[in-house]
Amino acid sequence: MKKQIIFSIALLSFYISSLQSNTKVSTNSFPSPWEQNYIKQRSTMEKNTIRELINDSKIEGDNLPTIAMICSGGGCRAMIATLGFLLGAQEINLINATRYISVLSGSTWTTGVLLALQENNISHFKDYLKNKMTTNLFDMNQLNNIDDVGKILFKKWSYNENIQFSDIYGSVLISRLMEDFNGKEQKLKFKNIREYLSKNKSFPFPIFNTVIANQRPNNPYQWLEINPFTTGCDYLGGFIPTSYFESRFKNGESKGRPYPEETLGSFLGLFGSAYSITSQDADDHTSSELIDGINEILGKIGNYFNLDLTNQRLLAAQINNFSYKMEHSNLKYDKKLTLVDAGMDFNLPFPPLFEMERNIDIFIVCDATSGTEIGGYQELNKAKNYARKNNIPFPNLNDPQIIIDPATSKEFLVYEESGKPTVIYFPNPTAMATLDFEYTQDEFDELCNTMASIVSGAKDIISKTIKNKTKTKSDESSWFYEDIISLDYPETGDRNGWFGKLISSCEIL
Repeated sequence: MKKQIIFSIALLSFYISSLQSNTKVSTNSFPSPWEQNYIKQRSTMEKNTIRELINDSKIEGDNLPTIAMICSGGGCRAMIATLGFLLGAQEINLINATRYISVLSGSTWTTGVLLALQENNISHFKDYLKNKMTTNLFDMNQLNNIDDVGKILFKKWSYNENIQFSDIYGSVLISRLMEDFNGKEQKLKFKNIREYLSKNKSFPFPIFNTVIANQRPNNPYQWLEINPFTTGCDYLGGFIPTSYFESRFKNGESKGRPYPEETLGSFLGLFGSAYSITSQDADDHTSSELIDGINEILGKIGNYFNLDLTNQRLLAAQINNFSYKMEHSNLKYDKKLTLVDAGMDFNLPFPPLFEMERNIDIFIVCDATSGTEIGGYQELNKAKNYARKNNIPFPNLNDPQIIIDPATSKEFLVYEESGKPTVIYFPNPTAMATLDFEYTQDEFDELCNTMASIVSGAKDIISKTIKNKTKTKSDESSWFYEDIISLDYPETGDRNGWFGKLISSCEIL
């Protein structure tokens, strides 16, 4: 354990020292060394927890499935539902069995603040957040630290950085969510989360998401992964340290003095930037609950300013493109990236976990999208369509196992298909409006506690599903082993083949 801590500190020191000078876009190191190290140090706990869940202490580690959590957007409803989901997962020790958690929009607010608070006990965080939600999250009269918001924005302006609306929005958001910090919340960065993760391995590796809108509406959105250590995607041809997020790059190398690392508040504002929606987005990607209201608002704004907002965006973040003039970038001629809430594409952040190197076997999904409480599950179908388009294995979603939670009478679903990852899907249990930014304590408890109860009550089903996937992986491993040891030249078909003899020799050794 002491060696692991020393190694983590050394790796973090190397990371910090690398920020003192220019840096290059990494084009051939995925996952990053920091991600690999984090996963490695959690590995024993992760595997032992899975063994406990399936009640099999002897199963080989290579046959255990890789589990990831997916949490949707949906404003404060998603923030609270994600909290309930994590509470239920912690109660049944599922968090320690999970390797990744991918979040977007409202679920980033839960994850980002939870990690920034360095709070291991999610129940404590529930009490903390519930008290914050009894007044409107964006009631400016409740903003006690307005001077600190101004200071952080002025500091950004002094470095000749453009002040985005997401900076203002995010500064207000984090000030309200963490106002007990007396202004210190404005100085929080992913750096603080990196330091926490270097010492504490109790949480799955977190991946935050936004989408690139440069080539809209003629081309699809492109997903941009932002984790505490690195930022990037294949579409841009590589990754950079997240601390260089706002810095200028050209030909794959940073230019000039690096900008100060972006604040956590600005990132949370960017992740939740649904305000930059276009009318086309509303029609294509938004639940019917919001389409009419959004189109009405955009229509009034457009008429007032004489703008056609069908495809134009208001207040979208414009960030320096780190892949500018890079040979393998699809946006090498664009100096800026237009970034918006990833829910503009679809509301479940599967794409970064579809990366082959992460090799996810089981997705456990918390979908707080409006309307899922009555069925339909459109966002899950959009994830399936994305997977099909990109030749990624994914269940057909045709014949799920539907389970009714006896405590809440709410349903959740399990999709298992041979040769494809398994999906355990928890839809939004309670109808709450996306644009509600204030919850009574009873409303908060209804949403949070219901989701927590469904997840914790699903322990036996989750354990059975993990065991099924473990057996599948074990059978595949056994089939491969028995098949390959029979290889010979010429082929004999028995264990006396040349490869079989080699394997037998290794077993003896």
